[in-house]
Amino acid sequence: MATNLHRIRFDWGNGAALELENVTGSGVVIPDFRPRHSVAYAEQETDPAHIANPVSSPMCWRDGEPTLFEDFQLREQCQYFIDVTVPLSLAEAKVRMEAEKGFPFNERVSALMHMDPPRRWRTNGASTTISGMLILRDNAGVLDLSNDLGFDLRLEVACQKLGYFTEFRALLDDLSEFMAELLLQIDSPVSAGFEIWDGESSSEAGLLFQLRYIFRQDNLGLAAEQILRDMQETLVEQLAVYDTTSIEQPDVETFVLEFDASKLARGGGLQSLFKGFTPTEFATKELVSTINTPENRYVKYFLEELLLITQRLAQRFRQKGKLAASHEVDGWVSQLEEMLSSRAWSEIGEFRHFPSNSQVLHKRRGYREIYLFDLALRGRVSLSWPRADEFADGLLGDIRPVSELYEYWCFFTLMASLNEICGVSPLEESTLVKITDDRLQVSLKRGKQSRLPYTYIAKDGRSVPLNLYYNHSFPRPTAPEPDWKNSYTAEFTPDFSIEIVLDYPDGSAKRHWLHFDSKYRLYLSDTKLLLTAIDDSSDGTLPAGDGYEQEMVRLFKRDDLFKMHTYRDGILGSRGAYILFPGNEAELHLLGERQNLFVRHPSAFGSSPPHLVPSVGAFGLCPGRGTAQKTVLTEFLQSVFSDLAANAAYVEESGHFA
Repeated sequence: MATNLHRIRFDWGNGAALELENVTGSGVVIPDFRPRHSVAYAEQETDPAHIANPVSSPMCWRDGEPTLFEDFQLREQCQYFIDVTVPLSLAEAKVRMEAEKGFPFNERVSALMHMDPPRRWRTNGASTTISGMLILRDNAGVLDLSNDLGFDLRLEVACQKLGYFTEFRALLDDLSEFMAELLLQIDSPVSAGFEIWDGESSSEAGLLFQLRYIFRQDNLGLAAEQILRDMQETLVEQLAVYDTTSIEQPDVETFVLEFDASKLARGGGLQSLFKGFTPTEFATKELVSTINTPENRYVKYFLEELLLITQRLAQRFRQKGKLAASHEVDGWVSQLEEMLSSRAWSEIGEFRHFPSNSQVLHKRRGYREIYLFDLALRGRVSLSWPRADEFADGLLGDIRPVSELYEYWCFFTLMASLNEICGVSPLEESTLVKITDDRLQVSLKRGKQSRLPYTYIAKDGRSVPLNLYYNHSFPRPTAPEPDWKNSYTAEFTPDFSIEIVLDYPDGSAKRHWLHFDSKYRLYLSDTKLLLTAIDDSSDGTLPAGDGYEQEMVRLFKRDDLFKMHTYRDGILGSRGAYILFPGNEAELHLLGERQNLFVRHPSAFGSSPPHLVPSVGAFGLCPGRGTAQKTVLTEFLQSVFSDLAANAAYVEESGHFA
């Protein structure tokens, strides 16, 4: 049951207490509200604006409700009054505040806390109450407010822009799968070697990348189900002993090899052959079906090894206080225990050698997936871009800006679209990844050239080089250059840029650019305002809504609109600039109120233009929405590449009159 709260107080009975109250709204006391022994007091939210949608409630307790990490949840982009009572005198509390950044909590959450100065603190001698504000902005994940003063509180911060229980979960899962797929692009399943692995990983976050990929819906569970439903069988010779009277076609060779003189009886039908005796038993070999095959022994071993790895990982997370991640891994442990409880595995023997040449592992459904999961698990992923450690912590459940996670997700989604159009990028030639002897380093470096190369095959068969960049910089030249490129005003750094390099029949070569910025904060309702003209002669009246919403609309109308046009105009060779935001739209609209693509050509007014560039626009791109949105983006890119390759060179930057 979900309970919308306005205020809550935690008291640990040792002089340590914490009270949180939503800055807006109002509340009424809930009698006997004790979902946890440390909860001393709570008020239920009564403001209709905050209780219409429990999923996006500013403060909520989910007792028995589905959660990602914790029962007690706050919401991003919200502010809270906070009173923290510590079992210290006023003087002791002041000393701790000066010496420890983030006091009374840990340094990692200090940026979210805005505590009042000591002159406003309250004290009764033995304890001191510090008041202030908790401002969450666009962070989501698990907020750890535990400390060495008796506090024991971890709460979950839910994001409001994404559907938290589906889309935010899909965001984390997709990032893990992208990483695993990078590994599989490097390690060919046909040529990969095999060695016993102890399950240890130098990076818990890297290991969690692989495990999230393995355990995401329809991966490991479906593969194991397919194997159990249709287990590989083989025929083996088996020694059988029958009563002599029942043998119709005797296997003489086997009988001779297995002859047992103690099994003779006087007389009988064969006494003339055995000096007055007849064998009572007759040994023979026969073909029988068995599931105790090398492939099944390998699968059983993999599941048992995976169980051991997850058990160890959950224990390490608990020891480090990462309870959100440990709860997730505990769920995987339960899944594996249920898989291994099937009676079929009791018929499977001990794993002794890896069947490296088995076509069953390479091609058969279920088995092939298990093999790929094993490759992903044995791979090593190292994140070597700035803030990579923080990003990894976000995937472990710790609180992180969702906008950063969304930015990385958008980059990998663009990468997936180009993989579909051009085929998988040769990662060995990229600057995005670095392959060493024992690991794959992924490097998304802001301000650096993180590049993935591609080759697009035009309709006439020409090979067109493409490059996908993360945070590629376009500076203004400091001196005259024969190759007129980059920017003629200031330096620009879009989130993502696609370069299309074309040679034309007249011998000229052109670089065409498409730019993309991820805008996690952008709401669907803002896109029309963002992409339509601003009338500076208006009276300045803002649309209806609270101050925050009005400010967002104003900022998006100005900043994002201007930035897309600035990219299009300021970066030489640019054919388009587009926003990626977590909206619902899964179509391109060139006309009407829902228009989200604006082509710079007279034919775009009142009818559909023949080409989609030059243009600016916005693409809805939200995790967990299936393939429809990605298909729209992929088809758009395909159309642009085709137009640029099939037509005369588009020239806009010559800089002089014809």
